[in-house]
Amino acid sequence: MRAEPLRPDTVLADRRNMAYSSTLVHYGTATGVVATGQGTEIGRISELLAHTDVLATPLTRRITRFSHWLMWAILGLAALTFAVGTFVHGQSVVEMFLAAVALAVAMIPEGLVVVLTITLAIGVSRMARRNAIIRHLPAVETLGSTTVICSDKTGTLTRNEMTVQRLWAAGAGAEVGGVGYAPQGALSHDGQPLALLPPALDELLRAGLLCNDAVLREQGGAWRIDGEPTEGALLVAARKAELHEARTIALAVFAVGQSFYLLNMRSLRHSMWRLGLMSNPWIWVGIAAMMASQWLVTYVPVMNTLFHTAPIAAAEWLPVLAVGLAIHLVVGAEKLLRKTLEGRAAVG
Repeated sequence: MRAEPLRPDTVLADRRNMAYSSTLVHYGTATGVVATGQGTEIGRISELLAHTDVLATPLTRRITRFSHWLMWAILGLAALTFAVGTFVHGQSVVEMFLAAVALAVAMIPEGLVVVLTITLAIGVSRMARRNAIIRHLPAVETLGSTTVICSDKTGTLTRNEMTVQRLWAAGAGAEVGGVGYAPQGALSHDGQPLALLPPALDELLRAGLLCNDAVLREQGGAWRIDGEPTEGALLVAARKAELHEARTIALAVFAVGQSFYLLNMRSLRHSMWRLGLMSNPWIWVGIAAMMASQWLVTYVPVMNTLFHTAPIAAAEWLPVLAVGLAIHLVVGAEKLLRKTLEGRAAVG
């Protein structure tokens, strides 16, 4: 694909045919013209920072305005004193000039700077007690004069975590509860919990789960994602729909059912109790290996990531064992029926 040239006045965000320095490339190949140093956008930003002007705060502007008024007032009073003493009272010009200069110096508020510094230092101390560290004293007064705060929301007002809020596929829709990457929340429709997920939504979540390279893990009591935020959001949505738990339970049913079936199918006619549980010890070795593998797939985080499974509670094993027992009873009933039919055939 060849990038088309853009107009010179195209704004920076719309320059689709440019790759800026410090940009991470995920995939693909390309050929381009390379600029270095000050010719890059990073270089232009550093140049702008080097020539940044110091902005005046509301306090410094007021002090500057007050200084101008005070200067003109002092000069006016000194000139008035000089004129009255010289022309009205007939005093010496030199003496009145010295008197006017002394008066002007005396009227300069030398303690103003000290008072302002102490006041701002008190403000900094109060802000520090509220866990706000301020480097420049005038910034305290600036914060007090602030009416609008413009902030980058990512990481400040938000947590940089993408969340699936609503599902829609083939006419079926559902709302997803919970926020962030914690797999806590339920699927609902029109405010009512979904007891059974529609097939279209099940396929949608299953596709997002299987075509996924993100890893969800809990660290220090907080859930985090290793991978793309979009894939992480889809992974968490699948966990909220309990697709991981369903997959794990299905694997557990298969493992337990095969174990019961293996014990019961050593003979097509006799029950496993008549044959004896230890008639073939190698069967127990195979069952132990199968159940150990199932435990690893269920409770080891690395295996959870590899097989897209999730730990299940101890109560979840009760229906799994119930299914295994049902398989045992079905196989036993089949043997009994086979033995009865063969007996009738022999009598006939």
